[in-house]
Order: sequence, then structure tokens, then C-alpha cells
Amino acid sequence: MPKSYRSLLALGVASAGLIQAASADVIIGQVTDASGEAPLQGAIVTIEELGRTAASDRYGDYRFNNIPAGDYTLSVSYIGADKVTSDVSLAGAATVNFTVGSDTRYMDNVLVVGSTAAQAGAINQQRASNAIISVVDSDGLGNFPDTTVADSLGRVPGLSIENDQGEGRYVSIRGINTDLIASSINGVRTPSPEDRRGVLLDGVPSDLLDGIEVQKSLTPDWSASRKVVRY
Repeated sequence: MPKSYRSLLALGVASAGLIQAASADVIIGQVTDASGEAPLQGAIVTIEELGRTAASDRYGDYRFNNIPAGDYTLSVSYIGADKVTSDVSLAGAATVNFTVGSDTRYMDNVLVVGSTAAQAGAINQQRASNAIISVVDSDGLGNFPDTTVADSLGRVPGLSIENDQGEGRYVSIRGINTDLIASSINGVRTPSPEDRRGVLLDGVPSDLLDGIEVQKSLTPDWSASRKVVRY
């Protein structure tokens, strides 16, 4: 009888722990531009009272888990736009969406559209990343007469290009051997067509890309033997 009682008591304590974990509150939302249609990546959302931060992903979504119930003030920091705040009373799951910036800027009758937003997006991605990265946006790719990815990467700080027959083909990040550099397009790893591990980059036209992200430092989600170039 005492043994059965102890087993029942242990089960009761475990059940109480599960109930407490299940009651943890969540804050989710999306950060977009003033039109509400274009998501902003790299915006830093902060819970002022707790000092917790989260960065928006490529779809503008952010998420906070395990937040105690209560009243909080959320703020959004995005380079190129004014700080935006919102109050939330949390008692369960809450959705808080933000719109930052403006659609257009007028300066002496000159309308600037697109270019500023693209540059700000690249800067915010670099700021919000947990690793050391360099981001080249679509406007950066279009500002130079580069026809291939290899030529475009040659302009990124910390990168060098290995030439073959007068054309750039392989990329080296911070002097790392070109055979130890991984490359992916839309998250899919690109294989090498030759008898070496290095990936040819002179066959990818730069005008087909929306941007380039170069990761220069290691994080737990990447192989320890490789650095990465993503398009």
C-alpha cells in the first residue's frame, strides 16, 4: 500500500509539471512595411519589461515562448524607420503585428522607392544575425556590371576569388580552402560538377538572384568544416 501511494504521488507531481508547462504564454506576430504587404526581415522585437528580444525571419514573423501572464510593452527596432511600440495584456497566446516605416519618401520633389528599403533590409539582416554575415541585396547586385556570382562575391569584404582561365570560379572566405566552402540556392546545397569539393560559381548569373548571404562564422546549425554562401 505505501509503495502504491508513492507511485501515485510521483504521478501527480509529474502531471502538475505538465500542466504548468502547457500554460506558458506565447506572443507571435509579423513585422511589415507601412503597406502591410511586404514583410521585413531582421527587425528586432523587444519585450521592454523582460529585456527579451526576437528577430523577424524572411516572412516577417517573430515569436516569444514561455512568457508569464501580465502587461507588457513591445517595441520594434528597424534601421531606416522610427521605433514602434505596442502594449499587450497577455493571458494565453497573443498576436501583435507591427507596421514600420513609410511607403515613400519625398525630398525636394524627388521620389525614392525600393532602393532604400533593399539596403535597409540587408543591414538589418546582418545586425539581427547570431553569426557574422555579409548580405548583398538585389540593388547591390545591380549596381555593378557583374555577370556571375563569382564576380559579385569578389566585392564582399573578407572574400577572395580563385581564378581559372582568367575568370573567377571558386570563392574563399577568410583564406579558407575553396574546397571547404559550401554553397546553397534557396536552401538547397549545390554540388560540384568536377572532381573536387569546390563549387563552381561562374555558372550562376547574378541577375537571377534576389540577394546573397555569406556566413563567415560558425554556428551550431552548420558543419564545423565548412563555411557557407547562400543565395
